Amino acid sequence: MKEKTSIHILELFNQIVIEKITPNQFYLLCSMKESISPSIINVHQDLKILEDNFWVKNISTDDNISYELQPKAISLIAKVDSYFKIHKKKTSSQLMGKEYTENLKTYNDTFPKKKGGHGKYLRSSINNLEQNFRWFFENFEYSWETVLKATAFYLDKQEQENYKYTRTSMYFIRKKDGNVIGSDLADYCALLEDGDMEDETPISFKDKVV
Repeated sequence: MKEKTSIHILELFNQIVIEKITPNQFYLLCSMKESISPSIINVHQDLKILEDNFWVKNISTDDNISYELQPKAISLIAKVDSYFKIHKKKTSSQLMGKEYTENLKTYNDTFPKKKGGHGKYLRSSINNLEQNFRWFFENFEYSWETVLKATAFYLDKQEQENYKYTRTSMYFIRKKDGNVIGSDLADYCALLEDGDMEDETPISFKDKVV
């Protein structure tokens, strides 16, 4: 399964590695900024290291133990936070390529212009497809070539059963079942790239909705 690791998550870890602090120490800095108590880490040990490296300053008094963030800590938190904000603003062409509108139509036209056994037309609206494909390409690193080949294979199998249980073009990409999201398309893409297209029972991808 060629599931994609979110780019902004990698950027986060790359940035804290460059700054020579640990994930636990960065977590502590963020907790201090939000005025919350971190858990499951050695606060006293990490505070000492952060103080020695000028990330925090000890401003304790006789009656109170306290630390404050230093400018470089505030700057690092702001930089990492910006990765998440930028990621949310990606356009459809950035996620799916400049020719995504043509590929959406080609994909949709692969489905027969008829109703399936469930009584719904197998071709969905392009707008619905775009939203589902945005999700797909945010989570998987398959090319359009792989997507179209995997879809054609799926539909060849479905034709043999007169499209009795065929997903619509929208739900083949992404289907929510309760609190779980599944992607038949991702399953078939994985089979194609693994050379297992003769296997009619793909390993199912599931993603819990938070």
